[in-house]
Amino acid sequence: MSAVKKPSRDRQWTNVRRVEFIYVAVACALIIGLFVYASFRPTSDLVFWLVSGALLLVSLGIWGRQYQVLDERGKLRFLQSWAVSGVVTGSGLGWALLWGVYQDVKLSGSGETAGPPDLPFWFAYLSLVTGLVAMAFTNLYLRRRDARE
Repeated sequence: MSAVKKPSRDRQWTNVRRVEFIYVAVACALIIGLFVYASFRPTSDLVFWLVSGALLLVSLGIWGRQYQVLDERGKLRFLQSWAVSGVVTGSGLGWALLWGVYQDVKLSGSGETAGPPDLPFWFAYLSLVTGLVAMAFTNLYLRRRDARE
């Protein structure tokens, strides 16, 4: 019986990062292709939901594999940076919705609005980008802190 050599953690991490890079390239190509195709021909919304749903499931699988490959400190950094990102993004989106309600009330002059508040695109986009930046800085801080210990 031969022993199967288990890849080192560094090699596993390199493989996961390679898969992630390939995923990003394929996802960008699919999304751009989908938008270009939809601009020239009528397409069903189902196509969008199938493509984006499949991309989401694959990305969740990659994140799960990244988490499995990490050591204990890496897992803590991973979870902490995602938590910070979630708080920043959620707070920003909540603020953007609150701003939309405020603008509706301010413009209509009454407490009743005709429908759901508008979610300003740039505020939502800024919130998402700020969440990613917060995640990156949290990861950087935690890596430096762990290196000093």
